[in-house]
Order: sequence, then C-alpha cells, then structure tokens
Amino acid sequence: MKLYHGTSEPNLEIILKQGIIPRKVRKDQRGNWKHSIKSNPDAVYLTNAYAVFYAQAAVQKGERLAVLEIDTSLLFPWRLTPDEDFLEQASRKQRVKDDKGGVCTPEMSMKQRTMWYRRRLLQFAHMWEKSLEGLGNCCYHETVPVKAIRRYATLPTASPISFATDPCMTLLNYAIMGGYYRELTKHVFGEPMDLSQETVGFHREYLSKLTRDDVEVKELQS
Repeated sequence: MKLYHGTSEPNLEIILKQGIIPRKVRKDQRGNWKHSIKSNPDAVYLTNAYAVFYAQAAVQKGERLAVLEIDTSLLFPWRLTPDEDFLEQASRKQRVKDDKGGVCTPEMSMKQRTMWYRRRLLQFAHMWEKSLEGLGNCCYHETVPVKAIRRYATLPTASPISFATDPCMTLLNYAIMGGYYRELTKHVFGEPMDLSQETVGFHREYLSKLTRDDVEVKELQS
C-alpha cells in the first residue's frame, strides 16, 4: 500500500538521512493544530488523501511543500494504528471500554475523547485500515525508515495543486470528497487520475485542467 506524509521542504534533509521521526524523538519539530489539539508527538501521521494539506500546515513563509510517498510493506505492521480523530468521530455516541476497564463516554468533550483514544491507540491497532477507509488517515508509532520512502514531490505554496486542497477532516466529508483528494494526491506525482463521477463527483473538469508544471518529483527507490 502507498501512503503519504506532508511536511516542508527544509525537513527533507534530515528525513532522507534518518527517516520520518516522531516529534517526541526529534525534539526540534513543532506540532501542528495548536488552535485545537496539537498533533500526537508519539506518532507519524500517514494519509491516502491529505498530504498536501498537511504540508501546508508545516511550512513557514517562503518554504516549499514536500509530499513523501511511503511503501507500507516496509513498515512494522504492528506499529500502525488508527488516527485518534477517526476513533473519536466514529464512536461519538457510544460508550467504549479499554482493556483495563477505562471508559470513554458520549458525555465527555471532543478533546477529552480524542486524548482518551490517543493514550490507547496501540490497543486499537487492528482498526488502522478502517481509519484509512473512514477518514483517510492513520498513525505509525515508529520512525518511518528511509528505505520505505519511495519518492517525494516538492511544490510551491502558490501551486494550483496547493490551492486545490482545503479539507474539513470529518467522516462525512471524507465519504463525499475522499475520492477527490486521493486523485489529487496521485496528480502530485504525475500519475493518471480516475476522473469518473463515481470517484471525483462533479470535480472532473476542474481536476482535468489542474496543472502541475511547478511540481518536482524525485525517485528514491527502484
């Protein structure tokens, strides 16, 4: 399976030497989403759809976006887990118990529920593929090794592709727009897109005209 990770181009130097390191280990990294719940420092977030959006969140002024393609067959499968946001949204009306008797309830706030799941992600590891199917994201609780990075693409923040992504990350939005964002990610790497209405809805004409002349792709593995 191919998944993707979005970051800023200046991070490529250390990534291509050491891999994609969880923020808790690489202490010079800053977390995203400070306005809500800061990203999990113990994991690397991977996605099949939102890598360009995550790259937008990582760049500083004047930096280029970087999207890395990951071969999941070269990762430890037991270190893959769902995204805590998927678990929180998918179980919002349910009472969920962990393996030690702890309970997450509908009465808890969104932040409380998200953090409850974050502390227990490895207990829900069997649901990582469901997380991709439902929200387009999952987590990897280990450094993504350099050998698993097949290629990367860089593009300016003002790229037409960059302007084409501004997702609302919910289960409903992914159900409606997930195909669009998955095909957009393919387009970053110059792959043929599935422009059927079943896949991209009414965005076929828009995607077919979306240029990628300012995108640079680098192959790392044969």
